[in-house]
Amino acid sequence: MFAKALNWFKPAPHRPLKSAEEIARQYPRYRWQVFEAAFLAYAGFYLVRNNFAPVSKEIGASLHYTKSMIGDILLGTSIAYGVGKLVMGFFADRADSRKYLAVGMLLTACLNFIFGQTHNYVGHVLIWTINGFVQGMGYGPCARGLAHWYSVKERGTVFGWWNTSHNVGGGIAGWLAALCAEKWGWPSAFYVPGVIAVLASIYLFWRMRDTPQSEGLPAVEEYKNDWPPEEKERHERELTFKEMFLKHILPNKMLWVLAFANIFVYIARYAMVDWGPTYLKEVKGASLAKGGFSTLVIEFAGAAGMLTMGWVSDKMGGRRGRVSVIAMIPLLLAFAGLIFTGSLFLGNEDIKNPSALIQQLQTGATPAAQFIWQQIPADSQKQIVQTAAFPAQPDLVARLNILLTNENFYVPARFTGVNLREKTQALLAKKVTGGELTYRNRLLLEDAFPTEIQPLRYTLDTLLWVNFALFAVIGFFVYVPVMFSGVMALDLTSKKAAATAAGFVGFFGYVGGRVIQGKGLGVIADTYGWNAGLYAIIGCIFLGIVLLSFLWNVRPRG
Repeated sequence: MFAKALNWFKPAPHRPLKSAEEIARQYPRYRWQVFEAAFLAYAGFYLVRNNFAPVSKEIGASLHYTKSMIGDILLGTSIAYGVGKLVMGFFADRADSRKYLAVGMLLTACLNFIFGQTHNYVGHVLIWTINGFVQGMGYGPCARGLAHWYSVKERGTVFGWWNTSHNVGGGIAGWLAALCAEKWGWPSAFYVPGVIAVLASIYLFWRMRDTPQSEGLPAVEEYKNDWPPEEKERHERELTFKEMFLKHILPNKMLWVLAFANIFVYIARYAMVDWGPTYLKEVKGASLAKGGFSTLVIEFAGAAGMLTMGWVSDKMGGRRGRVSVIAMIPLLLAFAGLIFTGSLFLGNEDIKNPSALIQQLQTGATPAAQFIWQQIPADSQKQIVQTAAFPAQPDLVARLNILLTNENFYVPARFTGVNLREKTQALLAKKVTGGELTYRNRLLLEDAFPTEIQPLRYTLDTLLWVNFALFAVIGFFVYVPVMFSGVMALDLTSKKAAATAAGFVGFFGYVGGRVIQGKGLGVIADTYGWNAGLYAIIGCIFLGIVLLSFLWNVRPRG
């Protein structure tokens, strides 16, 4: 039974060559059909993979998961996806793309239904880890299909357009998951994409095709007269396991450099895709819907970046490494911008005169000062007084930030005699929650201590829009080296090893990069704060630039 199932997946057999007239008429249609199916397939896989991060805070709140526990779920799926991309990529090179894609999509849909039904931590880690492995069935058959239907000189542009599929899917996934969770609760963020994936599976089984020869058409190299010289005589021979790994993968030094560079590329890529919604909600005061919107911003900006830079790389003779290095540099500035635009919450730099502020609080100079001091435990009060002369006041800052989320912070009598600004009064006139509540309390604190606390540079809305703009910059540039990691893997090998080479490079990206990011950023944010995590990402981007520089002059084989 198992052997029959494996035989069912074998590449579609070659059919007799059709007439020249039929070839001329059918080839463009099938090329478009394969591209369309690969595009919708990869977008669909992202709908049922990127739907966790946008609602991770809500899952954590409902089931009492910490950031570290959320990081463990991301860790499990990242390791599994990296392994799955390599293992399933190898099988994709030896399977019918049409059947492989459809079955993979159906399996990941089922796992989403099970995840939504599960309400315990161990179950969520296990199910989402299995989902990560099954998701490895997505990239390989798409890459195999495109490699067989599009020639070497078309790769930059075609893969640039195709890679926008994960921006479309990933962007919609974040928005859709957040919308569903807001309306029907977090489980619906997995049910709705699951239903879409079932329908996509049926569609892919109908539309996708394997190789041109399986449709009675010539190889794309012959059709386009675009031959890699070293493969002209044997370009359609399937490779053995030994040839694939011992000739095309393991001895390939540039492929190893690309693989290690991909670790740092993926850290940069998933930093804000995985944690962006949570970061904006916790630091910048975004609502659930606006947090989910950030994913849409990143992914759609990424689509524009890949289309632009894919075309540029073709014009530069296929020097994808060079374009990748250039694209990584603006990322340094964008992540630094996230730090320096500040947040609704106070930092040490926001306390302009610590000793004066502490004196007012300790003496209860005003009703507001008296209330705030009463909210600080005695041991912390003692520590704060002892360090009053120090410019940095982390304990005081932490205590004040807790008050910023307190719904009962404002009582009219508590702010008697305080000159409240118009925007503070406007917020007091309506019911506020979430980010607006934090923003209102921050304004109240500034009004109560105008010479001791630094005023915000932005309103809540402008703070979010500035950060959305920075997310757009990140999205535009970060997906360029991500896209080119797969294209360069193909450039450095054979089309018969396309999925395996991409899986090899992707293995390092996910098992190395996303694991470090998924677990590490959550731990750093929990322990040292979000800014420390962003500084760590900046360091990783710099290391990625260094490694990609070794690929500056790499061009496609042949």
